Amino acid sequence: MKWFNDNLSENVIVVPKRRVYKKNIVEIYGERHFLEDVYSVLNIVENLYPDYRESIIKFKETRFLYCYNMFISNAYVFLEYLDWLFSVLFLLEKNIDLDKNLGYQERVFGFLSERLFTLWLLHNSKKYKIIEMDVLTIMGAKC
Repeated sequence: MKWFNDNLSENVIVVPKRRVYKKNIVEIYGERHFLEDVYSVLNIVENLYPDYRESIIKFKETRFLYCYNMFISNAYVFLEYLDWLFSVLFLLEKNIDLDKNLGYQERVFGFLSERLFTLWLLHNSKKYKIIEMDVLTIMGAKC
């Protein structure tokens, strides 16, 4: 607890250590999920937030991902991220074919929000200090 009190300031976000891949994360997404879903969400981000264009280009070539949809921050950062995230996801919900996302793929919004979190961090990397920490997983979760 002392570490968090000493290190968690207004500009700090604590995240799980990034998972690094041999391919970019868009390609990896397409191997496990429906590729058109990730392109749909990126189009929505670009339309809602034109200042993300350069970050989206960088994101498409990124070979790492922040998994698990979890982080530690102060309330201001948390709410800023949630406002951004849900503005995107609520539009995506109206524009995605949920009938194709059955079984494991029903978690499409969780899978995409991990990618969106990585994009958001890339875009805001100059604004916030990102601290990566190990995460203990019991079952070897995949994202």
